[in-house]
Amino acid sequence: MGRPRSWLGVVLGAFGVAAVGCADGNPAPAPLARHSSALIADQQHGGGPVGFFFLPPVVPVQPSAFSGAFESRLAPSVRIDRIDPATGTTLSSVTTLTPLTAEKVRRNLAREHYVVRWQTGRYPLSPRSSYRIRVLVGDRELGLADVRVVIRQSDLRGIDNAHFVGVRYGDILPIRFRIEQGAVDRDNDGVFDWVDNCVTVPNATGSSTPPQAPPVMRLPPRCNPDRSACDPQEVDCLSPVRPTQVDTDGDGTGDACECLNVTCAPAALCQGAAQCDDKTGICIQPPLLDQDGDRECDATDGCPTDVAKTTPGQCGCGVSDIDSDGDGTPDCHDACPTDRGKVETGVCGCGVEDAENDGDGVPDCVDACPRDVLKIAKGVCGCGVPDIDSDGDGAADCVDVCPTDPAKVHAGPCGILDGGVADAGVADADVADASVADASAADGDGPDGGETGGGMSHVDITWLSISNVYYELGPLNIMTDGYITRIPMSNFFGGRGGLAFTHTPNLPDVAAVRRVLDVLGGPLKVNLLLTGHSHFDHSFDTATWSALTGARIIGSKTTCFQAIAQQIASDHCRVVVGGERFTLAEGVTMRVVRWNHSGDATSNPEQHNPIELNAVPIPDPATGGLHGGVSEDFPNGGGGRGYLFTVQGSDGPFSWFFQNSASAGDLEAPIVIDGVDYGAPLQNLRAAMADAGLDSVDLWIGTGGAAVA
Repeated sequence: MGRPRSWLGVVLGAFGVAAVGCADGNPAPAPLARHSSALIADQQHGGGPVGFFFLPPVVPVQPSAFSGAFESRLAPSVRIDRIDPATGTTLSSVTTLTPLTAEKVRRNLAREHYVVRWQTGRYPLSPRSSYRIRVLVGDRELGLADVRVVIRQSDLRGIDNAHFVGVRYGDILPIRFRIEQGAVDRDNDGVFDWVDNCVTVPNATGSSTPPQAPPVMRLPPRCNPDRSACDPQEVDCLSPVRPTQVDTDGDGTGDACECLNVTCAPAALCQGAAQCDDKTGICIQPPLLDQDGDRECDATDGCPTDVAKTTPGQCGCGVSDIDSDGDGTPDCHDACPTDRGKVETGVCGCGVEDAENDGDGVPDCVDACPRDVLKIAKGVCGCGVPDIDSDGDGAADCVDVCPTDPAKVHAGPCGILDGGVADAGVADADVADASVADASAADGDGPDGGETGGGMSHVDITWLSISNVYYELGPLNIMTDGYITRIPMSNFFGGRGGLAFTHTPNLPDVAAVRRVLDVLGGPLKVNLLLTGHSHFDHSFDTATWSALTGARIIGSKTTCFQAIAQQIASDHCRVVVGGERFTLAEGVTMRVVRWNHSGDATSNPEQHNPIELNAVPIPDPATGGLHGGVSEDFPNGGGGRGYLFTVQGSDGPFSWFFQNSASAGDLEAPIVIDGVDYGAPLQNLRAAMADAGLDSVDLWIGTGGAAVA
């Protein structure tokens, strides 16, 4: 077999075509005109249909111009027949090429043509026979052309290239053709003529405009589109969509054509004008002279279907012109039909005056501080008190005991700085915190001196999942962390650990917290709340515990901001930064130890790195919930807080240490926030133990395994 050629001489014998289609039950198009000589049948040759063109190499010359938009939504087929050259009668079918055959009919939207590459060597062709190319859409023929087959390359020179396509047997013949919208859809309604129930009047149900051609791309190197489908803008044809058109009476004529050339006789006076029914094509009159029965003839009734009105009035037919509140504006145009003072809802809604008393431009109904010109929300400090933060430490002056000291928001017991450094010249002796428990007054015996723990000989410790630990120590009932709510893990995303953000805000499960509280013995069984750090799985329910029991909170600044956001008073939460010492009860002392969170800055920086909130988080306006992500409303609170407890018990002293997150890699690494060094975990623990006169503890409750403990 010879090498396939990409240029082929052509002469065509063809018949013109009047219509195309593929729908059953529609009239066939007019028969193709017969020609004594073989001619190509397209718009430019042989009387073919307007809008159909053969392209090179089927015709020698590319048409200089086209007549309409390329119709790319078809799935045409190309049939090759053996014919009688004298009569054009089909003797046998050689092959039919479709978008689904091996030699696929494909579409090139950019170059605006269809193409199929006929591999002649795959078929038993003879130079003694005549063959015809037919282009069809469904069973409707658009164009045709005759082909002569030769065996030798030199035989092509003997073919009349003005009238036939010559192809050497074994070569590839690329059959290219263009179908425009006008060839298949004369009324441009998106429905092809052979299935259109209203051919000359648009009666469309879908898009009537073919897709716009994209820019033509340069062919890839060594791409010969005559021989292969190497053009990336050439794609397979999809099956065309056959939309259903409106034909209410099912007579085969679409509703858009039913009333063409129909003239209805004039109606008698005071009768409805006769009109052509576009569903049937029949002239009809309104069945009643007075449809609404108001004794006003429809012809003169401004509201023929409204028994209460003969003119539209202000509100129109079918709507009463009533003015319920007597303000001169009918209800139909009055947004507040029962409020005499308003015709628009305004900001405050009907029935509420849009009064604005403090001159801040916000109506009182939405102004939480209607007498404070500087505020429209209570903020942290409430109405009448500005939320000024003079020292820029993130705590408003109204809740900052040290409003000009950026390092402190509390004076600290006995002058202890919130940073954990003792004020010069102030002894750190017995510090009683009346807000925590009914502690005895200092007697000078020292923080852990000769007083006994009120007859307490032991502490009962109950683990309540995660790092929720409950201590019962005489009159003290202490809950650490207390996370009972379970935020679905599917709500979290982002960050190295996958916990940085949440898709939606969440609310505490108050009912679940209340059930646990009932098991413990009720609200009086919790009088102090501690948080080790401020991630959601430690401090999310802290405010709920405080609200249910009245217990005060000790934790990070972040924990206190979270509690304030959940309606806990700012004076109900004590910020600690490490180094503080509290006398919780007679003979019971607790020291705060600053700690690092587990992990490291590489594997889970959002969880590990010490981050504090600098302002109260804003609850979701729709639900009131907070976002639990560690990069949202629940960072770790500047690392963690450990708590060292010492008790002078009736049977001798005992002690324990609690911390709820740690890793061996940073026990000696300092916690530094905004240039302030809060010390390293072990350094801080040594200082607390030395202050308590301890060289060991009786119990360590914590995380991290042997490498930490």
